[in-house]
Amino acid sequence: MWVRFHSDESIEYSGFQIFYKFLINRDTRRLAVDECWNIMQGQIEGDIDSSAVGNKQRQFAMNHSLPHECAWDIRVLRGYRVNLHLTDIEMETDSCERNMIQIYDGITSNVGLRKQQCSGGAGVVIQSNTNRLFIRFYLHPAASNSSFRASFAMFRTAPAN
Repeated sequence: MWVRFHSDESIEYSGFQIFYKFLINRDTRRLAVDECWNIMQGQIEGDIDSSAVGNKQRQFAMNHSLPHECAWDIRVLRGYRVNLHLTDIEMETDSCERNMIQIYDGITSNVGLRKQQCSGGAGVVIQSNTNRLFIRFYLHPAASNSSFRASFAMFRTAPAN
């Protein structure tokens, strides 16, 4: 579940309440293949790309008109940060509703959103403020051929004098 609350500048009330109930999903069209969640922990450097969304997953999503997403949680040693270089981005459309890459500093929250890429390109470099970066790759069935490649490396900033 994801809840986002946005307010304007006026303080008219003291907040909000939310009530929820989890229901059993009886929709048989849900993605039945392996989840696409990748935790990369303790690596000095590495490569990631959209091939993690396998052909079986893409085909299932297309056959059932379902969107698909993959995530990479990059965690390096404490005291270090992450340098991410998006080397190749191929998006079928320029619409964030169809395909996008989101990069978060640390955890997934709008506060930590560092970059949202909805069109092609290359050479995008992001440096984390913590020892963690989170990458989300979203694909709508109409944009199932979108892809990206990236490399990451951990680094330490020089201590202040």
